[in-house]
Amino acid sequence: MSKAWRSAAAYVALVLCLVGVHFVLADNPEAARSAAQAAVFEWKVPGIVCGLGLVSLLFSI
Repeated sequence: MSKAWRSAAAYVALVLCLVGVHFVLADNPEAARSAAQAAVFEWKVPGIVCGLGLVSLLFSI
């Protein structure tokens, strides 16, 4: 298994975790301790994190 494949697999797994947390908090808002904590997992912040991660992944390949 090449280094690029492992990096891409890790990136995809982490993005799926962020999306999963978003959907859990969207369906169950009381799961977050505060409104500010739940706001971090709206689409804007995970989108930025995923975009920066994709740029980092492309630089590492």
